Amino acid sequence: MGVAFITGLQGSDPKYLTAVATAKHYAVHSGPEPLRHGFNAQASKHDLEDTYLPAFREAVVTGKVNAVMCVYNAVNGIPGCASDFLLNETLRRQWGFKGFVTGDCNAVDDIYRGHMYVRTAAEAAAAAIRAGHDNDCVVSFGSQADRRSFRSISTRQSRDCCLRRI
Repeated sequence: MGVAFITGLQGSDPKYLTAVATAKHYAVHSGPEPLRHGFNAQASKHDLEDTYLPAFREAVVTGKVNAVMCVYNAVNGIPGCASDFLLNETLRRQWGFKGFVTGDCNAVDDIYRGHMYVRTAAEAAAAAIRAGHDNDCVVSFGSQADRRSFRSISTRQSRDCCLRRI
């Protein structure tokens, strides 16, 4: 059903999309909803492969979905939007995903505020980009120092890569 929806939304033109479908919330969107900004979902390798990932794999490999939205919660101790395993290794390398990864609003802020995975907004943004995250609807760099810090801990190449995918 997901593949049919994606195909219907994105259209069949090999060059131009009718619209961009987004598969969300990748992956292991689990746990109590009010705690999602700091919750850590524990999933065994078997649960990942058997329960959480198959629908996303199908959306990417067969449906050719053009965007994926990562989860607010952490998966096995790593925020979903900062997970190299989920975004780079599984989504891009194993499944061949060519589109862009977006976060839900404030998902990058959750990397440091909710999960306390890193200390600053700049470190959160850099961690997300390194993991394969391309876009977030809100990233708050409160100060010039935060913006300078982000530029110093992320590479121009990684930032340019995000822009190309979008």
